[in-house]
Amino acid sequence: MKNFIQWKGTDVCIDVHCDCGHHNHYDGYFAYFVKCKVCGKLFKLGDSVKMIEVDTTDGCDFLESEL
Repeated sequence: MKNFIQWKGTDVCIDVHCDCGHHNHYDGYFAYFVKCKVCGKLFKLGDSVKMIEVDTTDGCDFLESEL
């Protein structure tokens, strides 16, 4: 299964680790781009996340796909 995120001003909580070694945390809305405060590199947030199949007998909460 694949996914595609549509960034529509959604609230996000993200840990950012730049190649220069700086790391930071962002918690808020409208995270379309992230700029490193140390080196100034600008990054566009991607449109997908890694999906890992899990054993559903573990009792985890989940969203059910309409597929």
